[in-house]
Amino acid sequence: MTLEQRDPVPQELAALMRVADTLMEQQQFRRAALEYRVLLHEPALLDNPAARYETWANLGAALLYEFLETAPHPKSDRLLDEAIKWLGKARSLLGGNTPFNTPPALGINLVRAYHQQFLRSGEARHLMAANLALDEIATDDHPLMAERLKSLRRMLIEAVRRKNH
Repeated sequence: MTLEQRDPVPQELAALMRVADTLMEQQQFRRAALEYRVLLHEPALLDNPAARYETWANLGAALLYEFLETAPHPKSDRLLDEAIKWLGKARSLLGGNTPFNTPPALGINLVRAYHQQFLRSGEARHLMAANLALDEIATDDHPLMAERLKSLRRMLIEAVRRKNH
């Protein structure tokens, strides 16, 4: 089953998703993450790949943004690791390794998360993961998205420069 072959989202599931999405819009990332975690236990989520993708991607985003708000707190690294886990799981639902098919929001969040890991650890593998995630983002030849991706690439290059000096 692909994301395009989605069944209608049951009303109870849609209502829970709206609560979590509203919290994200209000930048209440910790509360949003808690709501997305509740969704993970909904049996209807298993039957709806699109809803599962959205929940996993949004949980990853909520954890990433919570990390960005709380870092450099010692426990914030756990948030970053968990954000990457859920963003990666969402990416895996897209199927295959077809390049340039990652939705921009998911791809940008992956890039930002791997960039943060690189800044924390200095390990080149995190920078490589950020660059690979950046390469996979679908741009649909949109000029604003192309500019945003160039900006992210410059951010990664600057991180390497800072590390080497």
